[in-house]
Amino acid sequence: MLQVRLIRASAVKHCGTRHQTCQADANAVLVPQDGLFMSCLNNRLYRLSRARDPPFFSASMSDESACGSFDMFVLGAVCEEKKTLRALEAVLTEIARVRLYGFSQREFNNAVKGLQADIESTYIEADQGYCTDIRDEYVRHFLGEEFVSGQQYEARLNKTLLPLITVDDINKRAARLTHQHSAVYKTVEHKKWSGESAMRAVVLRVAAAEQQQQIGPWEEPEMPDSVMKQIPQVPDEWYTSCGLHPPDHALTPPTAAAAAAAVAAAASGDSFTTSVGSPRTPKRS
Repeated sequence: MLQVRLIRASAVKHCGTRHQTCQADANAVLVPQDGLFMSCLNNRLYRLSRARDPPFFSASMSDESACGSFDMFVLGAVCEEKKTLRALEAVLTEIARVRLYGFSQREFNNAVKGLQADIESTYIEADQGYCTDIRDEYVRHFLGEEFVSGQQYEARLNKTLLPLITVDDINKRAARLTHQHSAVYKTVEHKKWSGESAMRAVVLRVAAAEQQQQIGPWEEPEMPDSVMKQIPQVPDEWYTSCGLHPPDHALTPPTAAAAAAAVAAAASGDSFTTSVGSPRTPKRS
């Protein structure tokens, strides 16, 4: 397992007594910016993990609080044994690619839609949360002076801030995620296959490739339609042992002509089509 911790200053700096805070250069809009940035990057890392020869099994970025005045971007990857250096180079290359070319507008729009869906779910299910979530929020408020705003107000706040964020704003978030900004690299292996000097060489190689513009723009990797060469068929004995009727293998999906006829019939309102494409007259009340 590979883990990269990138430390950054928090948006709120502590001043004076415990209950006094002062605003830093960043403001509240940085919170959804970080969320959109991590969503776009995680989507790329997921697509890399689905390639035919992936450098890692899974990888993602999240944020953690180091202390009251510092946060961390934590980039973790789970890879094959003896392939830690390859996974490290892959994740560092993707962050460097963002610094050079940024995310596309389509990637940004998809991240916004995902965040909007989460906001709507949070607003609708505000009264269905767990008591442990409320407890943890009060603990963060006591330890780190995090605001206790409630799910509904937080949803309205995020919905207000989202239109103010552009793709250029989240592309700038990668500028300080380099090895020169308080970065910590850690590997967890059953046996030590790579040392500190080898990891340093990978970090410097990616930095040199970025400086010399040797990293190309993002391209969608070729992903297989299925991870299995042949999809296994469930034997009929399994259905009968469970008290179910086995499916009729003679049935085939409706043809394109039958599907078009079903749409036309549904639009007319006089009849509708069953799942096998045979029209029948509906019951009228």
